[in-house]
Amino acid sequence: MALSLLAAIDHELGRWNTEVTGSDSMGRRPRFAVLLARPDPAARVRWRPKDPIARLVDFVGSAGYLVRNGHWPEATPTIAEMGMRVELSRSVVGDGSRFIQALRSGKHSMTGRAFQTLVYSQFWTPDTSPDALDVAADLAEPYLVAAHFLTLLMPDHSVAKGHLDRAGWREAYLEWWARHSDSYCPATPRDDAAPPDWLLDP
Repeated sequence: MALSLLAAIDHELGRWNTEVTGSDSMGRRPRFAVLLARPDPAARVRWRPKDPIARLVDFVGSAGYLVRNGHWPEATPTIAEMGMRVELSRSVVGDGSRFIQALRSGKHSMTGRAFQTLVYSQFWTPDTSPDALDVAADLAEPYLVAAHFLTLLMPDHSVAKGHLDRAGWREAYLEWWARHSDSYCPATPRDDAAPPDWLLDP
């Protein structure tokens, strides 16, 4: 039921974006799927943060790049690249890379304030008004809610301490998204500014 609710909200957001702004940066594709990375191989020695909150950080960095440059980045922005944006925007005092890394690893809780700071730092340019940054944070907030929702649903990983067991969650979510798609038009993805595969299928 929880995944069904998220999938319905996902579709509603796509419809709202199309009707109100005239476009949808996700191209009518399952937006919350970007938060659901496939599980790592069981024999992995080092476990990188790929749980919903870590994926949320990566997505905000990518969306900020899209807004600043008019196209999606060719790969996930690095911690150093996102940290540089934090320092340029003066969103936090100190090392911007540490701020990003702490959010991705879960050492710094993804509170509403931390999320707003993250969005501000990645969407900021010298010409961007504070009001526009507030709007960007508000529009991105459903991703924050979805990331926390998914985090609460997933069990802890049996081997990798501090990580979640992501097995099956992406497939289950996409199944619910497909089931709801019949109620929304257009059902086929749009090609304008389509998000890259590395973002849609992490």
